[in-house]
Amino acid sequence: MPTTIVMNHATPHCEQPHEFTTRWHRFARRIEPLRSVVRQLREVQDRAVDARWNVNTTTMPPDAPHRPQRADSEPYETIWYPVLRRLLRPLHATPEDVVFDVGSGLGRPLFMFARRGVKRCIGIEASPALAAASTANASRLRGKRAPIEIRRGDAAVADYSGGTIYCFFNPFGPQTLRAAMSRIHATVRESPRRIQVAYFNPFHDHVLATCGWLTPVRRTRPVLHTIVGTYWIHEPESRRGS
Repeated sequence: MPTTIVMNHATPHCEQPHEFTTRWHRFARRIEPLRSVVRQLREVQDRAVDARWNVNTTTMPPDAPHRPQRADSEPYETIWYPVLRRLLRPLHATPEDVVFDVGSGLGRPLFMFARRGVKRCIGIEASPALAAASTANASRLRGKRAPIEIRRGDAAVADYSGGTIYCFFNPFGPQTLRAAMSRIHATVRESPRRIQVAYFNPFHDHVLATCGWLTPVRRTRPVLHTIVGTYWIHEPESRRGS
């Protein structure tokens, strides 16, 4: 019967997604030992850089598993030093830049900027334990060429005055991100200046896209890594017309 032929053809198509998922899980299990080795090698390299810089940005404080102050806070994770270096490179930080890291955690990006020699580094961190750990790190950092200040508080109501580079490593959801961007916008209205915004792991990129005062300039992902970076600028009206 024709109906029998249709049913016989349809059955394999219904099973294909399940078969693909099964094969993918088998493949993932096979390469998990390799992925584990890669993670261990990355941690060894991170610890070596930490030791050279006299900081600890690899081990989380036991009492700070996440940022507890905001309902939409994301778990804190560090980024492998080589990947972080590539992500920050497009910002072309200069000795005149004031850098904000919003959700600064243990301070790794700030320390990289401070060793390059910007004007000032400021971290905004809600977790008391992470803020205390990053402050201790900042006081020990070798090769520091810029002052570092860690401000413990809520990113939604923080003071962003004077910044020229603002970095977000996906520290929270769209509600807090929207509030932080509004606060940053208020500072450039009060004190017109060129700023750059870098958003990494940009799960809520639509928030920045709705900021009519920002212009997207770049989207990048380091080779062999999943972290995406989006880069935005704001130019004061006087420079736009020139």
